[in-house]
Amino acid sequence: MEYAAVMIPFDTARLHLRPLAADDAALYVALYTDPAVMAHVAAPMTGEAARRSFEKACARNRESPPRWQRWAIRARGSGEAVGLCGLFRDADREDSAEIGVMLLPAWQGRGVAAEVIAAFAARAFDPAAPWPLARLWARHAAGNTPMGRVLARLGFRPIPSDIDDERCWELSRPG
Repeated sequence: MEYAAVMIPFDTARLHLRPLAADDAALYVALYTDPAVMAHVAAPMTGEAARRSFEKACARNRESPPRWQRWAIRARGSGEAVGLCGLFRDADREDSAEIGVMLLPAWQGRGVAAEVIAAFAARAFDPAAPWPLARLWARHAAGNTPMGRVLARLGFRPIPSDIDDERCWELSRPG
């Protein structure tokens, strides 16, 4: 499968999503070094560690097909940086992937995560898609109840986690 067939930019009502590119370095570093953004993810990175991580993320996007996809989220029209989305194919199950969204603080609480996850679910569950999935799953820190509400509203159902301080959810392809 060709890289280009999997990672085609697309739009939602308010957003433009495209594969992570060189001009997204500042956005990536800003997210991964911000203690407030990382509060429910992991310890914030140093600037240098975030830059190295960005280079690795871009390299993984160039794999064919990219098993770990990173997407930049921009506001439609203005191009303003909003955040990142990751879609990570499970190593042991070809038809399953984890989805994650990180947003700049100014964009949190505005329905962006729900819009992004719903758009990716629609694309991933389309049988005609170049990389169709049967299952999409997400996880978040136990204290991140807003994300839990978003996932529940989108139809994800809770599933067990092996980590005490983590909540996991899954959504299966309709039908």
